Formats: sequence, structure tokens, C-alpha cells
Amino acid sequence: QYPVHSAGDTYKALELFQFFADRADLDGPAPSVPATMSWTRMSPWLPWMARGQRPGGLTYHCRGRKLGSYAEVPERTRAYIADHHPVFAMAPEKWSEPNETSWTYFRKLHPPQ
Repeated sequence: QYPVHSAGDTYKALELFQFFADRADLDGPAPSVPATMSWTRMSPWLPWMARGQRPGGLTYHCRGRKLGSYAEVPERTRAYIADHHPVFAMAPEKWSEPNETSWTYFRKLHPPQ
């Protein structure tokens, strides 16, 4: 239904996660420990790119660390969240479904003809 916006009928992607923590912290009684992480994703073009089945795709690579509290988020970021998306200033209190993805959002904007 979306030949210009899709690489094919099957979505093929790869996500790799790595989490790092000190062994001493993990061996202790604390329910939560300091950690750093790495995330890599390889996926097809996003639908809004209108790349169809052209060769290529996307690679994302992110690094991060676990924060002790929202107060550790940089002030500039907290100010933007407060002004534009205040719901993200706190963790959700319950699970919600379904997830919104780039593809489900694109389909809402461009329903099949």
C-alpha cells in the first residue's frame, strides 16, 4: 500500500543494547545501581523519507547514563520539556498501549487509499 514509503512487505531491523555497571554495585543490596548504556539500531528508511526500495538504510548509535533524578537533566532540556511537552517531566504511572512508532504515526497522517 505504500511502495514509495516502504522498503518492502517485511520490516527488517536490528537493535543492540549494552548496559554497564560496577560488579560491586550489582553484588550489593540496592534495588537500583548507577549504569551507562549503548544502543545501536539499523533499520530501513523512515516512511516520511519516501526512499522506497532504494539501497541503504539508517544507523542510529546512542550512549547514555542512568540519572539519579529528573533534576540531573540539563536545565535547557527541562525548560524545553516544560514549555513544549510537560507530560515528559515525569515517568508514566501506568502502562499504555499500543506503542506509537514512526510507521503507525505516518499511517495516521497518510491512510491507505
